Amino acid sequence: MRLLGVELWAVLLFLEVLLWSSVASLFLFLYIVFFGASVSVVLPHALVIFSLWLGFVSIRLSIWRLARGTPRKFLALILLLVPFFVLALWYVVVLIGLSSWGRVATWPLMKVYFAQVLMLSDVVGVSLLVIMGFFISLIVFLFVVGVYIARFDWCAGASVKISILGWVLISGFGFIVFLMQFLRLYQLVDLHPQEPVSIFFFGNSSSLQQSHSAAVSPMVDAEENLESSSYQATSLLLNS
Repeated sequence: MRLLGVELWAVLLFLEVLLWSSVASLFLFLYIVFFGASVSVVLPHALVIFSLWLGFVSIRLSIWRLARGTPRKFLALILLLVPFFVLALWYVVVLIGLSSWGRVATWPLMKVYFAQVLMLSDVVGVSLLVIMGFFISLIVFLFVVGVYIARFDWCAGASVKISILGWVLISGFGFIVFLMQFLRLYQLVDLHPQEPVSIFFFGNSSSLQQSHSAAVSPMVDAEENLESSSYQATSLLLNS
């Protein structure tokens, strides 16, 4: 099937890349403009997100190529929707952490909050049943919408068009890129201390680490340095 002379699967591929790129670009814009991150964080973060997307695309192509029947559609639906919505939700969590205490929350910190969800619901005054009901309703809504969207998964059309060799090369390359990028995340936190994905998973190795396991925003660093300089200057004047 063609759209304006272009294969439909190619158009859908472009739209998916555009969607992922738009969400990541919006986050980076907010991260840099409002939270003082360096522009140099753009390239490493873009590579991380691209590798993540490429890894899931590799699996989706393999599912459409190898699997049959309802399980194929169900798995393809999950891998089409879940990674994107988890990424979008994670961006929201990171921005909330930055706006609340000027730091990127790490996985150890999130585990503490998950373990104390009952206490947290009491503190904020929201019933745990209300929270669970909200998330269940959200999941059902996304699933219903996703069943319709999954009909337009470009991987279904692409898997038929490409040869077996092409499928092996594309899927193998995508999975290897994803695996290599994930394995070097612990190094990325030292090479690019402001890259949020590496901070989230491996914040403990960051030089910007604090006792509560959250990496420091550059704006917080600047404010703390300014306060420290003012304090030292005042101390010198008093001593003299």
